[in-house]
Amino acid sequence: MLYEGYKEKIMASSDQMKSQIAALESKVDLLESEIIHLDEILKKCGFSSGITTLKATVLELLGEIEGDGDEPFANI
Repeated sequence: MLYEGYKEKIMASSDQMKSQIAALESKVDLLESEIIHLDEILKKCGFSSGITTLKATVLELLGEIEGDGDEPFANI
């Protein structure tokens, strides 16, 4: 009888975990779709490799700004 109580708790916990996993999988699918869409838009705007090119460009720009001694981006 004591075993049945633990079994029910384990089953409830398992069902909660499955529900959480399903919710996370849904979020991953949505984020993946958004990233793919953003990558496609960036390529249309002239960033040849999409997000990768944008990231490299921004990092280079920030490096140039930091090199100028301007304060707004000095701590980034």
